[in-house]
Amino acid sequence: MKSSLWIALGLITLLVLFIVQNAAPITVHILFWHINVSMALLLFFVFLIGMITGLLWLNKKNKPSAQSTVDKPQPTQE
Repeated sequence: MKSSLWIALGLITLLVLFIVQNAAPITVHILFWHINVSMALLLFFVFLIGMITGLLWLNKKNKPSAQSTVDKPQPTQE
């Protein structure tokens, strides 16, 4: 197996252990709302949002820009 796969599995295992050990309910204050939620769910959703944001950023970074795909006009020979 690739070492990057082992590193990813280790990090996911640490994440799961951290989430399970922090499962106590907490109150989240956002502006004038007060939401009671399990810290495990909150940590999971924050992690998920971070992963999605990172994947979208990488996807956008790896795509060529619209300007680079437009063909430049060829010089005319007279």
